[in-house]
Amino acid sequence: MSSISEPKSYLIRIELLRTHRPIWREVWVPSDLTLDMLHDVIQEAMGWDDDHMHAFEFKKQRFQSVEFIDGLDDDAGKPEELVELSELLKRARQKLTYTYDFGDNWQHSVTLKKQVSLNLEQLFTCIEGEGACPMEDCGGVYGHERICAFAKTGVDDGYLPYEEWGVAEYEPDAFDIDAVNKLLAGLRDDVCDEDADFDLDLDAAMGEMWDFGDEDRSEFLPGFNIADDGLDDEEPIEPYANFEDADGVRFREVFEQGESLRALEPWKDLWDRDVFCIKDPESGLLDFVSVLGRGGEVFALHVHRGVEAYKLWGLTFLGQMPQDPEEYLSCLRMVEVEFVNKAQLEEEDLKLYAQSSYPRPSRGRLRWARFRRYHPRAGAPWFPSSEDLPGLIRGMRLCERYIGLLRSAKDDAQFMVGGRDGELPMTMPCFTLPEGKEAEDVDAWQFSQQLMDWDAAEAAKVPFVPSEFEVQRIANLPEVQEAWEIGAVYLSNPIGTDDGPVIPILAVTAPLAEMETPPTPHFVTDKEVTPAQAVWDCFVAEALRRGERPSEVHVTTPVAQRTLQPLSAVSSTEVVLQVEFQQLHELLRMLSMV
Repeated sequence: MSSISEPKSYLIRIELLRTHRPIWREVWVPSDLTLDMLHDVIQEAMGWDDDHMHAFEFKKQRFQSVEFIDGLDDDAGKPEELVELSELLKRARQKLTYTYDFGDNWQHSVTLKKQVSLNLEQLFTCIEGEGACPMEDCGGVYGHERICAFAKTGVDDGYLPYEEWGVAEYEPDAFDIDAVNKLLAGLRDDVCDEDADFDLDLDAAMGEMWDFGDEDRSEFLPGFNIADDGLDDEEPIEPYANFEDADGVRFREVFEQGESLRALEPWKDLWDRDVFCIKDPESGLLDFVSVLGRGGEVFALHVHRGVEAYKLWGLTFLGQMPQDPEEYLSCLRMVEVEFVNKAQLEEEDLKLYAQSSYPRPSRGRLRWARFRRYHPRAGAPWFPSSEDLPGLIRGMRLCERYIGLLRSAKDDAQFMVGGRDGELPMTMPCFTLPEGKEAEDVDAWQFSQQLMDWDAAEAAKVPFVPSEFEVQRIANLPEVQEAWEIGAVYLSNPIGTDDGPVIPILAVTAPLAEMETPPTPHFVTDKEVTPAQAVWDCFVAEALRRGERPSEVHVTTPVAQRTLQPLSAVSSTEVVLQVEFQQLHELLRMLSMV
């Protein structure tokens, strides 16, 4: 598959997952590298022998070598020989998964660290790494840990014939960057082709609708570069670039509270489904607080907020929690603190300790605090701002009080989630704040079993309604005997904004009459703006630009129909609900893939 943009240099981080010690490499590769060649890069960089099958996964897609794909197997996936890295990873921090040896199940993450202009001399070089590759066929992560223990202590636990395997010579921490680069150098000539042809697939797909050239693209998608199938290149987002003294105060508070929670070790008492709630004094909705760590793998506290919290935990209790990662992330409005080792932190996490002037933790395992924010429109976890912290701080403080009550109680019935498996709980352990009390006063919160109203979240949703002023403003415009189509889509990948990654909405208004120039989509990066509002704002912008309103507006969703109905009530413009757009259908489909 040919690229639709000039290739770039990608710095990727290849990291072996779930090992007890870090094993990773950072390598420069071309962005148009096909996945079968990326497989070769991973094998050489990590130190595998390429003796087993492998597969790539990105979102819901699976990619394997064409020789292993069975046309009768619906899950076999797309041939990796036909997929370029840039088709999947387009923004910093996007990642895919690479699995090698389905028996030992060695899973790797491949993360895009940065992208720069193509530098042929830079390609296929490893710039950094850590840890020795595990021995082949050793039994996966479990066997690797056994081998590392033997290499360190010499104590034979009977798991493998260590002497026959030559484990005594294995050095778990060994990493020879020169040897890796000698292996990678052999791949350079196979893939560096400066004469590649680049097709403009998106133009071809849209050509039957609107015929426009390069000079029209900036007007068609302001801020977009269609030839690159995405947004214009931007500098990496700096999450704490505008850090102020007030931010430092709030983050020192959350660090201190996290340290106190870590010392309490609430996971000794709670499983991750032993949820308790906190009634938000402002919204009246419940925050759902869960603690992870009883299983001994991830140690964290999550505070789920808003209407999404009801949806996620309702599905969880019903046994219907989404298995698809994208669908699961779309249910998350959450802030978390996780306790990890220093090696698991990103540069921004370490920078936060310094900016907050908070002392780094003393020696020991899992003592570093890592904070993340999840939002349905983010598409990925991100670093929280100080505005995201009050709910997390309150959740940690009340968790300490909850554990104190639990440990001192003779009867733990009041701490149980009320209901049977597979049903929505009728009651939940819950903290509420009496009227007139200060939320910061932890002891003021009253604890009890509260009857659950699972419909409260739906009742709290406020549908977008255009203002009377805007409706009347459009109604006063002269009517033109035309039908306009109006629709909106989410883009498939998040983009970087000052507030972190956001999945944008693109709304488009297009008359059914023949157009000399393509329509101008309305581009929305505000996470709280709904598609209904985007549709209305796009329609208003087009009507004001043209100085007229149409006699008909065609939409394909009841939500869009309700949004535009106030205009019909005060003007002669009719809103028509269609099964499918005549003109916008293909355009919106293509835009949703960007």
